Amino acid sequence: MKNRLERKNQKAERRASSTSRSHFPKFGVLDAVIILLVIAIVVGIYFRYSFFDALNSVKNMKECHVYFETQNTVQSHLNTLKTGDRFYLKSNGEEFGTLTVESEEKPLPILTYPAVHNVVINGKTYADVEYPQNVEDPLIYGTGIILANCAVMEDGSFLLNGSTYISAGQSYSVCTENATITITITNIEETDQN
Repeated sequence: MKNRLERKNQKAERRASSTSRSHFPKFGVLDAVIILLVIAIVVGIYFRYSFFDALNSVKNMKECHVYFETQNTVQSHLNTLKTGDRFYLKSNGEEFGTLTVESEEKPLPILTYPAVHNVVINGKTYADVEYPQNVEDPLIYGTGIILANCAVMEDGSFLLNGSTYISAGQSYSVCTENATITITITNIEETDQN
């Protein structure tokens, strides 16, 4: 009888110690549903701010004229450019656009002028000095227009190909098949064709 009583006490002690060991609550169906809802909310927020914004910028894509200037550029680089040349950003290879002309009356894609600088000596401006034109490859100033695909944002800003922000006053190093030049954007306008 004593053995039986001792065995019962030992079993009761084991049960009590096993229940006191597990401090973790049981994982139930309701817990799984709550975790799945939290994951669905996080995924929904991600898609709202990435996927749908990307779709929205693609819907707002328009052809734009990007007016640019290039200063102190070697004349031979600008002479290689012709209407229809594709420009690419040197930094990441993204297509910038196609060199175009302003109108049928102005068939040159790049208008060039001698590069001019003000000479300042002792704080006074003395004269405009042109780089010599009698050298083999003089530095020149040029202006032109690139036809680019831009997303026009609600605030009037432009995203080149819907991804790269561009604005007047910014400079970019661009490449063509034959030359690499640095351009400064002077203006961006939507074309009348849209």
